[in-house]
Amino acid sequence: MSELAKAHFVADVTVTDPDTQAPVDVAIYKDQQSGAMFGVDCSYLMLLAEDDPVFSPFNEQQLILVEPKEGEECVLQR
Repeated sequence: MSELAKAHFVADVTVTDPDTQAPVDVAIYKDQQSGAMFGVDCSYLMLLAEDDPVFSPFNEQQLILVEPKEGEECVLQR
C-alpha cells in the first residue's frame, strides 16, 4: 500500500459567507505534492471521524491533514 499524501496546516482564517454574511472559520492547508494551498470549512472538519477520508482538490488523491505541533501556530515557517 502506498503512503498517503500530506497537507500541512498553515493557518485559520475567518471569511464572510457571501450568501448569509455570517463569519466562517476556514482552515488553510498546503498540499505537499502540488505545493498549492486550499481551505476547508472548520465546521466540516469537526464533523469528520478519525478514519473519514479527505481528498485533495487538485488531484483527488486521499490526504492526511497534518495539524501543527502543540505550541506552534503553523508548520510552515516564513
